[in-house]
Amino acid sequence: MARIPPFNALRAFEVASRQLSFKRAAEELCVTQGAVSRHIQNLESHLGVVLFERSHRQVVLTPEGVRYANEIREALRRVQDATETIMASNNQRSLKVKVPPTFAIRWLVPRLAGFQARCPDMSLQISTPFNTTFFERDLDIAVNYPSPSMPDDVVCELMFEELLTPVVSPALAAGHLPIEVPDDLSHHVLLHSLTRTTDWRTWLKAADAQKVDPESGLRFENPGLVYQGATQGVGVAVGQLHFVTDDLLARRLIAPFRQLKCLETGYYLVFPRDRLKNPYVREFRSWILEEAEKSKALARGSFDWIQC
Repeated sequence: MARIPPFNALRAFEVASRQLSFKRAAEELCVTQGAVSRHIQNLESHLGVVLFERSHRQVVLTPEGVRYANEIREALRRVQDATETIMASNNQRSLKVKVPPTFAIRWLVPRLAGFQARCPDMSLQISTPFNTTFFERDLDIAVNYPSPSMPDDVVCELMFEELLTPVVSPALAAGHLPIEVPDDLSHHVLLHSLTRTTDWRTWLKAADAQKVDPESGLRFENPGLVYQGATQGVGVAVGQLHFVTDDLLARRLIAPFRQLKCLETGYYLVFPRDRLKNPYVREFRSWILEEAEKSKALARGSFDWIQC
């Protein structure tokens, strides 16, 4: 078996073959240009072939150099993949996940027991910053809202679109004020979130409710308080359907109208493409997308009319 050349020489050759410049290769490797040149000379001596044609202004790969560069690049990629895989399996059983606050409270947390039963050896580190329109490179996976603009090396998969419909407590729905057609909302208190100021106007317009003032009612800092107010009978909330499905099934809330407004925005699962080498990222991705499909089936199953 032929003796394998020193790794540093192979690495220097791979970088130089991409850069076609010993100077730029030295900058990438944080070594001197002379060190790169010596590595290449030693490698050529070891192989007994000339890898570069040298001139005063540039270096060019010889045909043998082109073939060798392709093989070495693939070999180094396999070494990197193997290293990342073994590190993931042994040292990265905790995933860093970022999600919007309301998504975490209303959708993710109620489903986490199922994930823990499915993957008992994996732990999650979940953060809920309010600014979720960017992706930090030290994260493993995130849910972003709305549709994010991401680099080409970041995967972006739609989990579910936003669907709006009014929701109300059973007690309020059974009260003396009717809530049978959309215009009946003019007799009720509308609950608004300061972070979602157009939801009521959007739904009322889609439902052709002309007697309702979309700006009337009470305002809360975030959607979580709006849903709590609706559950307690304070008024009527316009709910993001995926976030109130559990309450509808448990009869903590009811949807008085069988009309949904589909928005152009949605919740997206995003992660750097190279994270798919991590089996725990793959498992979490599979689980959360399966849950999203179940959520979509439940959310749409009880409604007759959807306007997109």
